[in-house]
Amino acid sequence: MRRGFVLTLVAFILFVTLVNMVMQMRTDRARVSSWSQDMLVARKLLYVTDDVGEDVRFAYSVRTARSGIALTFTDTLPANYSIDRNLRGYRDFLQQKYLTPELALQFYNMTGSAIALDAMPTDLVVRPYNLTYHYPDYGQHQLSIYCAPNGYCNNTDIRSVSFAFTMPNSNFTYIPSSGNKSHYAWSPSALNCSGQPACINFTLAITDSRGYVFSCPSATCNYSTFRSDQASLLTVQMSPCWLDLTLGNSGIIQLKLRQPSDPNASCNATLNSTISPTFPSQSYYLELPGRVSVGDVNYNASRVYQLPGENISARELTETLPSRAAYLDSECFNSDTTNAYAGGSGYKYVYGVLFANICTEKNIHITNIKPSWVPNSSEKIEIVRINNTNVWNYDGSIGSPQGRQPSGTKLDMLDWTIGPVKTIPLTYLRFQQGMRNKNITLNLTFSDNSTAVVMVRT
Repeated sequence: MRRGFVLTLVAFILFVTLVNMVMQMRTDRARVSSWSQDMLVARKLLYVTDDVGEDVRFAYSVRTARSGIALTFTDTLPANYSIDRNLRGYRDFLQQKYLTPELALQFYNMTGSAIALDAMPTDLVVRPYNLTYHYPDYGQHQLSIYCAPNGYCNNTDIRSVSFAFTMPNSNFTYIPSSGNKSHYAWSPSALNCSGQPACINFTLAITDSRGYVFSCPSATCNYSTFRSDQASLLTVQMSPCWLDLTLGNSGIIQLKLRQPSDPNASCNATLNSTISPTFPSQSYYLELPGRVSVGDVNYNASRVYQLPGENISARELTETLPSRAAYLDSECFNSDTTNAYAGGSGYKYVYGVLFANICTEKNIHITNIKPSWVPNSSEKIEIVRINNTNVWNYDGSIGSPQGRQPSGTKLDMLDWTIGPVKTIPLTYLRFQQGMRNKNITLNLTFSDNSTAVVMVRT
């Protein structure tokens, strides 16, 4: 009797163990399947954002080429097609030909506001030197290169710059020569400087359709430096258009093709431009002034990507881009707000936001969060909770400042680390008042002082 009971008990235990093993195998298989699906979605979003990011730059006529510490901008003024027209054409291509039904795409400016693609600012920025290549008009009748937001360009950042302009359907009114030097006078002039931080070396060559060349330095223009904090203006008289060229004036150069009789009226002569600044090192990169967000509506996943101003793969092949582990925290950061909503007692809680680290080789560290919202009805935030841990509390127990805070206040929170290829919830934001039907902007600061913007709609 006892032996039969023992055998029955052993059989039961083996059966239970076998059932548990089967259930565990099914669970593991489901986890693997879910992981595989997540990887496929993540890879799709990665490829689409990279494609779109690199394609947008072709709406601008300017092309860039690297050669060590020198960067060359090659351009034609005015554009055959305006930038906004090119961007509208690319938008139509994305919507009609490229994007599959489950993909949603949105562009944002640098402040985090949603914009139409054809409203993209006409800038190309060289980081970390903040050299901005700018068209004042979409038709590209003018060109401006300046350093922002720090004012004039410093020669510790911009070592030298060469300008070469060809006018294939224009001719000099006065052939450049020592005898015609008076027709090529700079007024005002801050040229041939030395010793000042704003003093930058330059060369200049303007060639007309007959092959005549006006150049600096030369017998016609005995200058090789200019002050970037002061204006030096040269008006080149040509037919059919005059060329106004300003060096300095809190920048590098300003170009304008204009009517001979009216400095404010644009003119359509062709100008082929090659401008090559040199920098202290080759560790520079180019950005367009915006971001693109691509989301998969079926899997509530999205990726926000800073628009590059150059071919990323080419930059990596030349080894001028840091290794992945050296990327900024903000470049590794991603967010998903697809399921965000206001809920809880009195709709005072904002749920459904996810934070992610898409890099495979580094941690990222969030140090500050600045929430702002519209419409703003004097609501105040009380608690920020990430991954079920309070990282800022108005009662002063964690983070600063103390007390309930209004829209636009930077909150110094408990530093939060997100490991490689990890996704965590922003568990909730708790407010003193209800937060339904709000547009909330979360400005995040990371430990490396890089920043990211998260847009939340409740």
